[in-house]
Amino acid sequence: MEKDDRTRTTLTTLEEDKRIEEIGRMLSGEEMTALTKQHAAELIALSGKIRQQNKSSKETGDCK
Repeated sequence: MEKDDRTRTTLTTLEEDKRIEEIGRMLSGEEMTALTKQHAAELIALSGKIRQQNKSSKETGDCK
């Protein structure tokens, strides 16, 4: 949406099930299968692990 030559964006925090659905939609488009949802859940879990590792590295000063 443009107004006064500026682009505005709104963000919405999603619950876990809605996050899985949205990632699944981005992965597969229209058709949402059980496998798509499984892959989406795996991506979310992996991103959480990576964030935790990065947080731990910053706290210990062991950044790569």
